[in-house]
Amino acid sequence: MEGEPASDKDKLLLTRAPHLVLDGAQYLAALCRADRIVVCVPMGRDVVAGAVGRAMAERTRYRYARVTEELARPPDRFIAGEESALANWLDSERSLPVFRPDKGTALRIGRRPALVHNAETLAHVALIARYGAEPFLQRGMTEEPGPAW
Repeated sequence: MEGEPASDKDKLLLTRAPHLVLDGAQYLAALCRADRIVVCVPMGRDVVAGAVGRAMAERTRYRYARVTEELARPPDRFIAGEESALANWLDSERSLPVFRPDKGTALRIGRRPALVHNAETLAHVALIARYGAEPFLQRGMTEEPGPAW
């Protein structure tokens, strides 16, 4: 649901390395004991949706996805990508944000808590899970380790 008009990093990750993003989602889903992963690609971004759909089909065919992976196609509007609007759309197909003065309050889809992340974060999670934190922490500055992109 990349909403930043000047950035195509999610598109790049999801078309060139969809398995990396899905691996990060699988890792977090396992930690949270989730029963499904939903990847949201806005309507109109058919190339991205196709790449993600093919990767999901491969993972299903080879029984690589432990947690069920689904592809959803919300409307392509800037506000629809806001995390509470996205959870709301998945729950009711109304992409309206919810006022949350405390971002620590869990998002919900139905009665279940929901974790919302972007493709870049999930790719980082997958790389840290594969190689450990050290390569990640070597980027950036001593007082602020990790990449800043």
